[in-house]
Amino acid sequence: MQEQKLASQLVRAHGQVSFFVARTMIMSFLAFVGSMMLLPVGQVHAQEVHLTSSSRMNAVVYDVTHHRYFGYNAPSQFITGSSMKVPIMLTFLDMIERQGRGPTAREMGLLKTMIENSNNDSASALYYGEIGGAAGVTRFLQRIGISGLYPNSRAWGWSLITPLTMVKLLRRLYEGSILTAHDRRLALSLMEHVETDQRIGVGDTAPEGAIVAMKNGWVPAPNGLWAMNSSGIVMSDRETYIVAVYTQDNPSLGAGQTIVRRVCRRVASRLF
Repeated sequence: MQEQKLASQLVRAHGQVSFFVARTMIMSFLAFVGSMMLLPVGQVHAQEVHLTSSSRMNAVVYDVTHHRYFGYNAPSQFITGSSMKVPIMLTFLDMIERQGRGPTAREMGLLKTMIENSNNDSASALYYGEIGGAAGVTRFLQRIGISGLYPNSRAWGWSLITPLTMVKLLRRLYEGSILTAHDRRLALSLMEHVETDQRIGVGDTAPEGAIVAMKNGWVPAPNGLWAMNSSGIVMSDRETYIVAVYTQDNPSLGAGQTIVRRVCRRVASRLF
């Protein structure tokens, strides 16, 4: 395992925090736990992302084309919201593969509405009624060697995850080291067809012509502050990358969406 150099400069002004990530200003090191080789990206120039005084943001990108990672505070844990529907889907597909069958018409309907429409009832039906809840997801992740996701047994949307974990999971899906080819195509197809209002972040900042397989999540906390995230795989003939941006403690959903868009747009502009 290698340490990845990541530069960050914090500037406070008018109650806001601005984060600058620059390859030429080395101020900190991020050490990621896992089996991946972490290489310097060399793609990120000075980037300003305005956060409110309460918001926090972490992000990880894997540049598939050039086999390198970069991240900002990537080890931190965040509330999953509906991004948890991706691990639920993958756990379910793995389960039926081991059972030697495909999804029934009912199960296919649940998968489709859970991912494409982000239907919470469909997610609950699969999580509690099919895959065994938190224990089922945990067993699947242990079997494929991924850590950093902590499923909530009572409320799947309040599970905790690191951005790095989501990127690792999506990388395994994209590169074909989990599931059969048929089920990987199914999972990616569902994520490529999320409805328009679910494409904020990775989807609506991707370069023209790129294929995007993604899933967002957002949820308000009891204190009224919002968690909002966007994760996905952006694929084109020129460049492919996997990104996960997680925010928390935002004063509104819109504030979280703004942060996520800015980060995703900057990633796309530097890699394309």
